[in-house]
Amino acid sequence: MNGFTKEFECLLNFIGWGDPVNGLWTIGIEEGGEWCKNDIEKVKKDIKSKLCQSFIEEEGSDLNWPVANGCAKIGCKLSDNCKDWTRYRDNILWRKNSQIFNGNIYPLGRKTIYKNFPKCYEELFGLNKNNLKNYYEIVKEKRFPLIRKMKKQYTPKAIICFGKTYWNDFKEVFELHNKNCNKTEYFEIFENERIILIPHFSRGHMSDEKIDSLVEILISWNINLS
Repeated sequence: MNGFTKEFECLLNFIGWGDPVNGLWTIGIEEGGEWCKNDIEKVKKDIKSKLCQSFIEEEGSDLNWPVANGCAKIGCKLSDNCKDWTRYRDNILWRKNSQIFNGNIYPLGRKTIYKNFPKCYEELFGLNKNNLKNYYEIVKEKRFPLIRKMKKQYTPKAIICFGKTYWNDFKEVFELHNKNCNKTEYFEIFENERIILIPHFSRGHMSDEKIDSLVEILISWNINLS
């Protein structure tokens, strides 16, 4: 693939984490941070062993960050007898049989590759500042169809796409058409497809009030995670 490595092919297949089967999907824009902060050979081995698959289960205990908190608030409200979203986050969210999955349409953070390009990415992925255009072309050619294939295979009850500046990219991934869209003040709702485009969970874009409005829509679609 134009000089990209086997590790990069694995990265394309790593869509996200959690339980994708017949539940709720939350799909974001990109992976945060940098992949190769540790020894390069260790990272290569880790990518090949863990990321050459469509999803993994999140086993970490420290989930106190904006996306996890937002997803936990939604998941708790859609689950019977859940009163404390922080306990839901720390014990249920993205774990086995949770019926909630989180993924990203792009495998690398835009800010990381454009402003703080990690030198290790050339050795690890075959990616450099001169082939970033090819990177985006390959992601759309290989990764977008994989996400659609996962959707068909695992039949999510509903999908929430978060990050307003990339709403057009989400529409491309899931082949959404504006004529089927119901626009509200904060969301774009595709009821037939059971997909909702919302602002990002970070920087206060999704207040508790907006989350409540989102959950009302999901409940009207009979979405329940219990």
